[in-house]
Amino acid sequence: MHYEVLAIRFFLDITFYLYPCLYQIELDKTAEDFRKAHQERQELIGQWENTIEQMQRRDREMDLLAAVSLMLS
Repeated sequence: MHYEVLAIRFFLDITFYLYPCLYQIELDKTAEDFRKAHQERQELIGQWENTIEQMQRRDREMDLLAAVSLMLS
């Protein structure tokens, strides 16, 4: 009987202490992964915005050169 009580006590200790700790560790890891993915997305968006700005600037330069070319011809 005494061993059964110890076994039940051990099971309860694991259930109420160890599992929540494991879940918290997993949750912390998931949160860190999310923050990292969010940062990477923000950097990618910044690169896209920079690329779009460069393309718009080149479009304006080409329009200007086309207008100058028409005036000279």
